[in-house]
Amino acid sequence: DDLEKQLAGLPVKFAGYMTGTTLSEAYASADIFVFPSALETFGLVVVEAMAAGLPVVASRVGGVRDTVQEGVTGYTFDVNDSAGMVEGVRQIAVSRERIAEMGRAARAFAETQSWDAMMDEVIDIYHELIEAREGETEQR
Repeated sequence: DDLEKQLAGLPVKFAGYMTGTTLSEAYASADIFVFPSALETFGLVVVEAMAAGLPVVASRVGGVRDTVQEGVTGYTFDVNDSAGMVEGVRQIAVSRERIAEMGRAARAFAETQSWDAMMDEVIDIYHELIEAREGETEQR
């Protein structure tokens, strides 16, 4: 409510919670996905936007750090760094070609993010940690 009051009279629309077709249409009508959240554990909303072919500008929280490739699929900024957020948008919005190029890269990345692929990565990390731990044990 406070934000709506602050932005009253500006060309801003508060769409509210969306799912299904409404959400898909919102992604499809956008050029850039901006995600200024201070909390995001996995980063699924960012991957959803990328799957829709959108370059992303997001705060560095949770899984976002592992999802957005700086300058390739989007840009990240520190939480509450509005200047960093604006700069990320500017870096993408310099041209239609840049938006399209980064959108294609974002889509390509999102296509690698199946549950099977992500679980394989988790298992690989566990194997690496176990091997490192066993190496430490052998050195003792």
